[in-house]
Amino acid sequence: GNDDNIGISITVADAENLYALITSGGNVGIGASDPGSLLEVRGPTTDNATGCTGILTLSTALTDINALDQLGRINFQAPKEAGGTDAILPAAAIWGEAEATFASGLNSTAVVFGVHTTDNAVERMRLTSAGVLKLSYDTDSYATIGVADSSHTTITTAESGNLILDVAGDITLDVAGDNIKMFGSGGSG
Repeated sequence: GNDDNIGISITVADAENLYALITSGGNVGIGASDPGSLLEVRGPTTDNATGCTGILTLSTALTDINALDQLGRINFQAPKEAGGTDAILPAAAIWGEAEATFASGLNSTAVVFGVHTTDNAVERMRLTSAGVLKLSYDTDSYATIGVADSSHTTITTAESGNLILDVAGDITLDVAGDNIKMFGSGGSG
């Protein structure tokens, strides 16, 4: 980097590495002397693929993790939006959520994706620790996609158990009637 652009530089005595830097333009580099965005975390130069990775860790200081506790979260929002009220709330979020109480041999955690059109972001998709993907409209209505083994993928729904395969509703797997219904273009008869 160019020293003329450095606002704050942190190094350790006799160290060859730059540990942190804030440029006069406001970009922050951790392990990077030339951050290419507002925040860049750059891993060290090593000879293996995992040792050279820049890692950003979001963690909690809780010492007793229980189900539904959030371990870390990223919010996406426009806090200066002139529209105010809902417009300045987090519109989307990604967080890690404990699925059970943590113990010495247990740290089951889901990755949750939240979005919304009004109010704070709420859960709309979840990847569980078992690798099951849940797509949800609300807590009572969701579809689950899971791969049991290499031979098949299972898709289930929470409310009726029916599965509609296309937007127009032309193909429906009707669990209650034990049949498959195929309709004409956009029909429901």
